[in-house]
Amino acid sequence: MAEIHSTLKTSTNTVMIFLWGALAGIFAYLSAPHSLIIIAIGALLGAIGGTMQYYAFAESKEKLLDASSMLDVRKKLKETKWGKRYIPFLWAGNLLLVAVVIVLHRGNMLLEIMAGYFSLMFIREIITLKPTIELGELSKQNPEQKH
Repeated sequence: MAEIHSTLKTSTNTVMIFLWGALAGIFAYLSAPHSLIIIAIGALLGAIGGTMQYYAFAESKEKLLDASSMLDVRKKLKETKWGKRYIPFLWAGNLLLVAVVIVLHRGNMLLEIMAGYFSLMFIREIITLKPTIELGELSKQNPEQKH
């Protein structure tokens, strides 16, 4: 059976969903009520970014089976149309969150930024769960894929 990189495993994805969700909840609580718009923006950006990653996974499933490091995973995703779009989108989305917090400046800026960021990561991770499961199933079907 091919062993896919740990960042592409369903178990890792599931742990990250719970981690990002818990951190989003903690920071939302600590920055409440000021962070509501930031959380909503973060969730929307996470949905868009997750969808981009979803499509990037679909374009590169076979290639991802050979990924041996996080940098290799990133490289293989960046070889896809959607992967090329996702990386700059993630940076721009995070800058947008910071800019909105600065403009609104109603509470603790760091807590609000963290609430938005972890909301983004939480939703993104949920959306990428399905292709991660599919990749795990594919690795079991193609044991010869790994060299």
